Amino acid sequence: MEAGSLSWPEHGVTAGAPAVEAASSFPLAGSPPAPQSRPHPRGAIVAPDAAQGSEPDAAVWWRLRAARIDNIIVWAVLIPVAAAMHVSTLTGAGLLTLFCLHWGLQFIYHFGLETRDGQTVGKRRYGVRVVRLDGSRPGTASIAWRSLFRAVDAFPGLYPSGLFCMWQTGRARRQRIGDVVAGTTVVRVDGAQRRSASSRRTLPAVALIALALSGLGALAVVERAQNTSAQTENAVEQACFDNTNGREDCRCFYELMRDRGGYDTPQQWTDLDRRLRLAVQTGDYSQVPPVYNAAVSACRIG
Repeated sequence: MEAGSLSWPEHGVTAGAPAVEAASSFPLAGSPPAPQSRPHPRGAIVAPDAAQGSEPDAAVWWRLRAARIDNIIVWAVLIPVAAAMHVSTLTGAGLLTLFCLHWGLQFIYHFGLETRDGQTVGKRRYGVRVVRLDGSRPGTASIAWRSLFRAVDAFPGLYPSGLFCMWQTGRARRQRIGDVVAGTTVVRVDGAQRRSASSRRTLPAVALIALALSGLGALAVVERAQNTSAQTENAVEQACFDNTNGREDCRCFYELMRDRGGYDTPQQWTDLDRRLRLAVQTGDYSQVPPVYNAAVSACRIG
C-alpha cells in the first residue's frame, strides 16, 4: 500500500476512493443508529400479544375502572348543564334531551383526550391506552368512530352491549362495538400493573348484570313518568273545575295544552300559573303563551 492512500479491504473499497462516498456506503462501527419514530408521545405501547392474546384481556378490568372515573367526570359537567337548561327527566322530550347532552359530552371528552395520546383521565390513572390492533397509534378518524359508537355500546344503559361484544371478540382483542368499527383495542401501558387474564365466565356475567340493571332502571323511569303525568293531569283538571264551577271542558283544555304546548310536568304548570297571575297584576298579557289563549278559546274556558 502506498503512503497516504486509504483502503478498507474488508469492505471491498478500492484504494484512493473518496472518503465521503465510502462513508456513505459503509458506516463506521459505533455510529449511532438512525432515529426511529415513537408510536406515542408519552410512554411505550405494549402491543397485543399475538401468540398468547393476553394484553387486551389483561387490560379489561383496568379499563372498566377507568370508565368509572371518566363517567364521573362527564356527569359532573352534565348535571349543572342540564339544570341550567331546566331539563326535566319526567318527560319523553326531557329524557331525549338529557340523552343527547350526555353522549355529546361523552364524545367531546373521549375524542378530545384520546386523539392526543390514546388516554383519558381514567385510562391514564389505571395505565391503559387505546391502540390499533397492531399496537400502533390510532388515527383521528378511528378515535372519532370509536367515540361515536359509545351510544351503541351503552344501549340500553351501563354498557351491556359493549361488554357482550368484548366477550365475543375473545381474549386477543377484547373489543367493544366501537373498537370493532374503528379497528382499535385497549392494552396496558409499559410498566403498568398487570392483572391475570379474566375468567371465561366473569365478563359475560358482568354483561348480564349490566343488562338486568339497565332494564330495571328503564322500567323505573317509564313508570315514574307515567305516574307523574297522571298526577299532573288530575291536578290540572281539578284546578280547572274549581275555578270554573265545572262548567267548562277541563279535559279538553288539559289535552290541548299538553299536546300543543308540551305542558306535562307540575313545574311547567306552576310556571304557567305564575305567568298568568303576573299578567293579571300588571295588565301586560304579552307574556301569556299563545297556546293558552288557543286552548281557552277551543275549549270554551272563561
